[in-house]
Amino acid sequence: MNYYLNENLLDLLEKDPNQFYRVYQGWVASTIPPQQRERLEWGQRFHQIMRQRLMGLPVDSLLATYPKLKHWVNQLTQNAPEIFEPNPDNCRSWDEQIQVTIGDIVLSSTYDLIIRGYQSAQIIDWTTSSVPNDYLESHCQTQLKLYLLAETDTYLAEEISLTYWLLMDEVSPKCLKFTYSQEQHEIFKDQLEGILSKLREPILIKSSTSTDQGSLAQFLQGQISAKDYVASVPEVEI
Repeated sequence: MNYYLNENLLDLLEKDPNQFYRVYQGWVASTIPPQQRERLEWGQRFHQIMRQRLMGLPVDSLLATYPKLKHWVNQLTQNAPEIFEPNPDNCRSWDEQIQVTIGDIVLSSTYDLIIRGYQSAQIIDWTTSSVPNDYLESHCQTQLKLYLLAETDTYLAEEISLTYWLLMDEVSPKCLKFTYSQEQHEIFKDQLEGILSKLREPILIKSSTSTDQGSLAQFLQGQISAKDYVASVPEVEI
């Protein structure tokens, strides 16, 4: 069996292999609280707007319709102009997917933006979710993105960094930047071996109800959008 894992599934495998198998094989009937459901939908809309703008497509009419999205775009325009201003000395790519295969396991992540220069590569991710700094630093999302780029590109680990822009509804955005090193790369490689070894351990999967062809697993792997996943999840009373 081939496994396709992104940072979300990798994190779940590390924390709870039993739950990982239920999710991956589509045996979990998951529910999302209404507030989180709404935030996911807004986040998806914002990523679509950013994609269109980076491609040079018009977005003014959409921003006029959605003041919240306009506010987030303005936050980035004012605080991170390098996202929108091309530099002839750099190569930029957005929504780039990078994969590394280890045996029958494919590790994969999608990058909001990568700016590749002569001697450095900067990963830039934006999110409308509020998360603690220490959580992001240790989370598989940060470590996997840095690891995959170091494994597949010609940059030294020390030449790679990852910058998060955490967009807020009313206050200024938070900027978190993480550098990388060969030592961190080797540490995460060892951590990966430990996490992936759990795929070889016998797991007792408790009986549960099947979902819509594993829509949660598809969402966590980046195969379907947040909007499509949210549409597949039943409404829940809180």
